[in-house]
Amino acid sequence: MFKLNKTQPETSYESTYSMFYHRRKGFNLITKYQKSNKMQFDCVLFFRADIDEDDELNIQHPKENTIYIPNTNDYGGISDILAYGSYKSMDKYSNLVNYIKYICIEQKVVYHPEIMLKQHLLNESLAIERFPYNFKLHHLRKQYNPQYDDTE
Repeated sequence: MFKLNKTQPETSYESTYSMFYHRRKGFNLITKYQKSNKMQFDCVLFFRADIDEDDELNIQHPKENTIYIPNTNDYGGISDILAYGSYKSMDKYSNLVNYIKYICIEQKVVYHPEIMLKQHLLNESLAIERFPYNFKLHHLRKQYNPQYDDTE
């Protein structure tokens, strides 16, 4: 077992790890879909479902080895709310979960999602292009809705 340093009380170990773990699992589904359908996507987008956007999201054809991220919500690192890039770029982007221990222990980076993500993108030598995009997280995002509870 290893101890990680974190700076923000709102950053739980479990929810941060879960986010990066499920982001990778989602990417693995894309890979499986491409293989079974003998095709490859030009662009992969990670977009939180609880975003209320004020702007239209304009996606340009991504350059290789480049990640496109809105120029907001960096919290000392780089925003983890929305990103897109080529399939190969997003493969690297989504693989952070496999490097958390290295980043936090070996590189002594604080266990904080935006800070770890920024370090991971640097480690992967991915270029980062920022773009304006006005949005907020939906105010009911943490509210329980029994309509969607399928455990009964």
